[in-house]
Amino acid sequence: MKEAKARVARVRKLIARAMTTPRHDPVYQACERIFHREAELVLGRENPQRKVLRTKALRRFLQGYPPRKRNDTSMGDAFNWEWMIYCAAARKADLVIISRDADYGVAIDKRCHLNDHLRQEFRERVSSRRKVILFNRLTEGLKYFNVNVSKQAVDAETAWIRAEFSGSAPEVLPEQGPPTE
Repeated sequence: MKEAKARVARVRKLIARAMTTPRHDPVYQACERIFHREAELVLGRENPQRKVLRTKALRRFLQGYPPRKRNDTSMGDAFNWEWMIYCAAARKADLVIISRDADYGVAIDKRCHLNDHLRQEFRERVSSRRKVILFNRLTEGLKYFNVNVSKQAVDAETAWIRAEFSGSAPEVLPEQGPPTE
């Protein structure tokens, strides 16, 4: 019991430290390395493309185009989509989206299907030869990129999803299968 209390106290101390001074948190440090470096596909405040994307996202949001929820008051999904389109076109690359957000598509019979409007727009604005693939599980997305994913990681993600959606009807639970284009 003493050992368990000591571990809980240590974890609480680490969490408090990460909350007050996040620079000590390893997740924060990893995010800093990824998002705060000079790179073509990192959208910083200084990037002039940011204002162009914001304008496109606002127009998309006001016109009610996906991705968005019916009564949404935020244009975050629209901004993310515009940035993804920009990056795929700039790099002449395929696009892989990992999201359980139904704004991008749905999972039916263990397969993810991208919203038809988004698929058509991707083909028009990026290329009809490029693929856009939707996953609703991070582990499946990592496998697509040939990253070794342990059974423990898959099981942990499955347990987390079940806990997150435990109040939902079974048919609403996200499922995953081979990607669809």
